[in-house]
Amino acid sequence: MWVTLVRAEEENSDSFGVNMMVMDVLIIEDEPVWQLKIQMMIEQIIPEPCLHFADSAAEARHILSTVRIDLVVSDIVLPDGEAFDIFTPPLHKLPVIFLTDYPNDTFYSRTSALPKTVFIAKPFHELTLKSSIETLAKLAGVDFWPSNKYLPVVDKYRRQVQLILDKVVWVQSDGNYSIIQSTEQKYIIKKSLTVVAEFLDSRFIQVQQSFIVNIHFVSRVEMLADRIFIYGQTIPIGRRFRKEFLHFWEKNQIS
Repeated sequence: MWVTLVRAEEENSDSFGVNMMVMDVLIIEDEPVWQLKIQMMIEQIIPEPCLHFADSAAEARHILSTVRIDLVVSDIVLPDGEAFDIFTPPLHKLPVIFLTDYPNDTFYSRTSALPKTVFIAKPFHELTLKSSIETLAKLAGVDFWPSNKYLPVVDKYRRQVQLILDKVVWVQSDGNYSIIQSTEQKYIIKKSLTVVAEFLDSRFIQVQQSFIVNIHFVSRVEMLADRIFIYGQTIPIGRRFRKEFLHFWEKNQIS
């Protein structure tokens, strides 16, 4: 289960706190298609979020002046200016994920100048957004995940087992079933890859339509050959997932 992040209860706090309360998320996006995409992703990532929407900087300022927002996901280029201009004191310490169709050094530098921000170029995968939310939690000094993270599986005796994520090497789709490769054995569960992905954290990345892998077990990456080596196996990187995986690999500085 996800631990919901909310702003700490202390009036002067500028960091996340851990609570089971509803998380208020502001989506600032003027393109309806992207607004819907972001909404759907967040609803998959965060349990029962309270979503607020703005399609301009002016509308975003109004919401931020009336609602205590815990997280902002904002496109940079808005009809009435750039989103950076919204986050001046006292709003400059809000956790913000900046999105853009036009990635450039200027946008990246302005994002980095704010204390709790992440920069994402469109298009992006749901796991990238999930990882970014976790990154913001770490910047605030909060562990986004419970100390023990598990994936529910069924063993050969048909007993329910809580498989610790540290032991999950990869997950492979097989229709409505998923094959879980652990460090000790394989499990087959009647859950789709999409459902299983909800139990995984930011160490996992999808490399093709039917595979999600634990990056900690990847021993080598050959981008020219579009393949990874993991736990004695070779898995091809799907064309649709190549850019996302390369960004994830470089971001985590894994060698």
